[in-house]
This record gives sequence, structure tokens and C-alpha cells, in this order.
Amino acid sequence: MTTPIPFSPPIGSKVPIRLEDSGLTDLRGKLIKLPKNLDQLPTDSPVTPNAEHIPEMDWVGLLDIISQQTGQKDSLRYDEVFFKKLGELYRITPDQEKPVRQYVDAHSFLLNALLEIYPHLQQYFGLDCEYSLTVFVDPEEDFERLFIEITLNVSAPEAFKLRRQFYRGCFSRYPLSVKSHLSTDIRLL
Repeated sequence: MTTPIPFSPPIGSKVPIRLEDSGLTDLRGKLIKLPKNLDQLPTDSPVTPNAEHIPEMDWVGLLDIISQQTGQKDSLRYDEVFFKKLGELYRITPDQEKPVRQYVDAHSFLLNALLEIYPHLQQYFGLDCEYSLTVFVDPEEDFERLFIEITLNVSAPEAFKLRRQFYRGCFSRYPLSVKSHLSTDIRLL
């Protein structure tokens, strides 16, 4: 068993954001106090607050994003910030907003996985695709899963090839806990 990463690592240190490994998932929904001297943190962080840096973001970059998005410098509800970020990256239709939020809340490890996967989706499928989140429920089979729906304008064989490359190059590296609750679906235009 690994020791949880403390919330306040040394300033400027690179700590990957893997909430399920950091012990922060135990704090889900609770108020987390940030350092009072947030304004004194270094501003020369190489990380900018955008999606392609999420997997390798440092703690200073995370605190900068949180203070910018919430306007708060001493506390936050980090699940709100991250869910808002999901809505910026993925299309979530109004009828799916509540089911997606409930599913992600119930399986909190998916939140970080979805943020990490997004740049890889763009790498494999392109920037001009639409990425949506949908919860599929089959009450007869007692089956519920979150899907990333990828809307492409390519042929069916090409879409199958891209999906296979994505799975082998990225998605297969994720733990079974993620793969058993998250799938991809291709929609062709």
C-alpha cells in the first residue's frame, strides 16, 4: 500500500494529479483549505490552465486554475471545479447532465481519468471531432456505464482503426476499475 501524497507538496514540485492515488478522494465533497498565501506562490509555473496539460499538471498550476475559476483563494469544492472542466472539454447535453454527474460522483476515480483521456482523444481522433459524455442504463441487464461518444466524419473502417489505435496506445493502460465503468462509442456523420 502506498502512502497518500499530501495535499501541500513542496512549492514547485511536480506531482501528477491522480486523485485516486493521492488520498484526496476521501475528501470528496468536503471543503479543502488552501494555503492563505496563495498570492505568494511562484507565478513562473510552466503549466498553463488548459486541457492538454491536465495529465502532467503541477500543484501550483492546479491552485492557479482553482483560484481563477472559483475566485476563491482560501477554499474550494474541487469536485465542482473538475466537473465544470469536464463540461468545457466534453459535450454534456442537458438531459445527460444529471446522470453524468451522479455517475461520476458515484465513481469518483473517473473524474481524473476523463480529464487525462481528453488530450489522448484529440491525439488519436483529431481536434475537429465532438466528444460527448452519456450514461447508458439497461435496467433489464442491471448494466450502467459512462460512454465517451466520439462523433467522426470518416469511413467505418477508418473509425474502427482509430478506435483500435486509441485503445492500444492509451485506454488499455488504465486500471480495470476505469475500463469497467467507462467505454467509448463511435458515431459516424
